Amino acid sequence: MDAKFVLDGIDADDNLGPAPQRSAYGIPEQAIVLATSGNDLDRTVGEEFVETAVNILRAHPQAIFLLIGDGELAWQKRKFESAGVGKRVGYAGKRKDLPGFLRIADIYLAEFPVSSPAGVLGAMSVSKPVVALRWGESAEQSQAAAFAGSECTITGRDSGAFIERVSKIIREPAYRAKLGKAMRARIEQHFGFNQTARHLEQVIDQLIQQKTEASSQVSFGDVAGNKTAPLADVA
Repeated sequence: MDAKFVLDGIDADDNLGPAPQRSAYGIPEQAIVLATSGNDLDRTVGEEFVETAVNILRAHPQAIFLLIGDGELAWQKRKFESAGVGKRVGYAGKRKDLPGFLRIADIYLAEFPVSSPAGVLGAMSVSKPVVALRWGESAEQSQAAAFAGSECTITGRDSGAFIERVSKIIREPAYRAKLGKAMRARIEQHFGFNQTARHLEQVIDQLIQQKTEASSQVSFGDVAGNKTAPLADVA
């Protein structure tokens, strides 16, 4: 069986309403907010990712890390607390107002070894720079990198390079804004509803064409296999 993956896409023109106010969540306006969102965070937020986040928070005292979504994160919380950065890690829980809520963030960190595609696409749709790490070649381990593109992807499981990329984005506001605009443009070009609809149409057309060609080959084979009387005998 030939299987094809079709992305749901995202509404790039959705009216998201007013942006969330940082003060309502106890977040200083001058803070750099890093965010990760997912529906299964206890599975996708791995030990290596937590250690990477700890190192980023240690290197940037003005940074706050916000985890948004479902998941029992007991060991991750203990890890942050034992590293001395627990007070700068927040847990927003499941939100119905995504991707609008992601506007509270400055940078989106795609978790690893497995990432949530909805979080990555949501951040891109609201012009947030994404940093993704391609952990492997399976869909779950590489889809964040595929969405964000090479400009925002670290390859080879290089957490050091991941930290340096995040640090560069934190240090350079102009670079941060440039990447955010690039993410929005990438959504509009590749992952909006219109693009997804066209992709689905192409997949359907290909399947119909393959089916038609297969049917024609079978019909021709049936005709070619029939035995008919020689023309001389008919005469």
